[in-house]
Amino acid sequence: MSAQEWWKPQVSEELDQGDIFADIPLILPVEPLLYLHKQQLRGGSPGYLASEEPKVLKGGALQFLASGRVGTAMLLSHGCEIDKQNNKRLTFVSVSRLSDLPPVDQERVAARQTVAMLYLPNVPSVGDAYADFRLISIVARETVNKKQRIASMQPEAQVWVHGHLFEFFVRKKLKDI
Repeated sequence: MSAQEWWKPQVSEELDQGDIFADIPLILPVEPLLYLHKQQLRGGSPGYLASEEPKVLKGGALQFLASGRVGTAMLLSHGCEIDKQNNKRLTFVSVSRLSDLPPVDQERVAARQTVAMLYLPNVPSVGDAYADFRLISIVARETVNKKQRIASMQPEAQVWVHGHLFEFFVRKKLKDI
């Protein structure tokens, strides 16, 4: 597939798997796990107090310290999950410029010789990039709805994503099954 065959000429009206977004928060809990308790701080300002003990919130949620980055990401959630408006969370994978990698790794990714990274050719307003399947995050739909979509993927390219995801998680190629 050529780079032009990966991306639709314009961003689709509806969200779809493979859409590229700007400014998506991608996080990882800090180790050791440090829980946060919301409370009023001195002077009356709202804030959080760190604790080694969890405080269970409504629905069983916990708040804890995390680190990460806000950047370009690709929507991984499948169309049927995206279409369910009651689904409050969507799955994303980190997308970075290919040029951020050392030259030897750029060649391997572009040649599709790495399982953890999927080459994404000529992403509009990004350039040659890669999705790093070791950096997958869940993001609130409410947050996603406020972010800019950069590109929408062609259905044929989505098939490449499916195959690469399968290979990443199962460590076998679909053709070998």
